[in-house]
Amino acid sequence: MHPEISLPDEGPGIGKTYDHFNSSLAADPYPTFRELRSREPVAWSECHGGFWVVSRYSDLCEAGRDWARFSTAEHGASLPETPFPRLAPLEVDPPLHREYRRLINDLFSPASVQTRESDIRDVATELMRPLGTARRFDYSKAFAIPFSQNVALGVLGFRESDREDLATWIAEIAVQIGTDYEQVFEPGIKVLGRIGERMEDKREKPESDNLIGVLLGGRIDGRPVTDQEVLLTTFMVLFGALDTTVSAISGAAWYLAEHPEARARLLAEPELFDLAVDEFVRWTSPVQGMARTVVSDTTLGGCPVRGGDRMLLLWASGNRDEEEFPNPDDVVLDRHPNRHVGFGAGPHRCVGSHLARLMIRVAIQELLALGDFRLARDVEPVWITGLTRGIRSLYLEHS
Repeated sequence: MHPEISLPDEGPGIGKTYDHFNSSLAADPYPTFRELRSREPVAWSECHGGFWVVSRYSDLCEAGRDWARFSTAEHGASLPETPFPRLAPLEVDPPLHREYRRLINDLFSPASVQTRESDIRDVATELMRPLGTARRFDYSKAFAIPFSQNVALGVLGFRESDREDLATWIAEIAVQIGTDYEQVFEPGIKVLGRIGERMEDKREKPESDNLIGVLLGGRIDGRPVTDQEVLLTTFMVLFGALDTTVSAISGAAWYLAEHPEARARLLAEPELFDLAVDEFVRWTSPVQGMARTVVSDTTLGGCPVRGGDRMLLLWASGNRDEEEFPNPDDVVLDRHPNRHVGFGAGPHRCVGSHLARLMIRVAIQELLALGDFRLARDVEPVWITGLTRGIRSLYLEHS
């Protein structure tokens, strides 16, 4: 067991018992993050076998960028560690990591993503149409979840008929991952099986406009991509796409439902949308954190850490750090600069960030087109938490 970090006279801190799966933190973890930053910026938690909790923006950026000292390849990016093979490119370090990213970067580049805007908007418009005549609806379930599913599955190379099954299986994994891996295996095997079916489709009819097709035709370090690499890379991108974007979209809708002045400003100043999208990513921080493994004895934030130690980079805390973001708990629609870590930092920064931004922008624009809307006061939002955090049920009303 590691020695406690020396704390001020106020008494023992909360790092020792910090657990990102603690449901009591789901709706509002930010007071806890604030205390960690101010009193234990690199804190030792005894949960999940023991790990360091990194909460300060500057330390997060240092660790996220320095893969040679803080690795994802050794024990993966999940905490606790999953019993599954490493998911590339997220859980592979450079230089091999660069090979995976090179292979798929073009598919998720700004130019490639932009060509999909019309189709993405069509999906959003179709889903929003029935909500225009509904006085009350669950925005997350009626729009944010199916919207993210439909867009992501098309980019990855799945069929529309796959949506319901994959959504169910991914949801089962999201609930159990980190707490009960035995319950994760069955839906995980089903997801991999469905990916395998689509791989066979693409072999019969090669395509280059979706992830599975690109991977099947790609080469890593001069050799063809293996079937296992196609399976695991698709699984990694699928899980992220069906989870984190929903959280950002639902979180933005929650804020806008409570702040009509923000809705009015966005409608009056549409040039703010790109800045606003980044601000909503910072403020919602769907990815709470990602794990690293300390490669050898070193220090971070003045704290000695040992080789082999596990570490949670708490991106969501960094995004509320007062030292980097003035008025960090407020949504500032025109915040600039906004060097948030909502997509991570360093070489493992989210490959799908441009697609996510576009989806969030389209979702907000379509929601604002609905007119006046507000939160339903008799139903609380339903939150999930873990390595990711967000709203999964959000009732709205409008006239």
